Amino acid sequence: MSHATDRARVGVFPLLSPRRWPIMRLISGSPLIRRTDRVQALATCLAALVALIAIPLAVQVEDEVHTVRSAEIAEHARTTQAVEATAVEDSAVILAEGQTGTTVTARWTFASFPHRQVVSVDKAVVHTGDHFTVWVDPRGHATHEPLSESEAGVGAALTAVAFYGAALTLCALFVLSVRTIVGRHRGRAWDAALAALTGTDEDHHRQM
Repeated sequence: MSHATDRARVGVFPLLSPRRWPIMRLISGSPLIRRTDRVQALATCLAALVALIAIPLAVQVEDEVHTVRSAEIAEHARTTQAVEATAVEDSAVILAEGQTGTTVTARWTFASFPHRQVVSVDKAVVHTGDHFTVWVDPRGHATHEPLSESEAGVGAALTAVAFYGAALTLCALFVLSVRTIVGRHRGRAWDAALAALTGTDEDHHRQM
């Protein structure tokens, strides 16, 4: 009963059988395993090793990006401040390709100096004379609102995912390239063996 259950389990989950693992084909001394099988198994094992090594590297990339981004956000928050601006005309809607939003020409005073600039606003419509908040840099020019620490974490995580995804893509391309080369080599070997078995080569040489 247990043997039947084991056979059924292997049939349903063939990859769970150690005999199907690439590392077993690589180290096996069986004469039934061809050299091309070992080459392909070696490529798969190397790709799996690189994929595993890339995991701590991706974590390190996330940590470094988060540290740098957090410092940039902290510096930006330290050097910017919010001021009250007044719209000098009605807002306009941007409908350009890849860019949508609302802009308005506004004026404000910073460090006793007046400023006038076209800025982006979160509101859908801003009328002349409306008051709203803008963020300015040390020179009084409009800039974007400081990002939060959570946004720095999201950016770092996305960078790490992109890094690991690139590593997996390279591993997959490597395995596919090796498999293609090995497949062509096998095809030529099969053709040569078939020709030798049927005497095609010998007949061809006789005709020549």
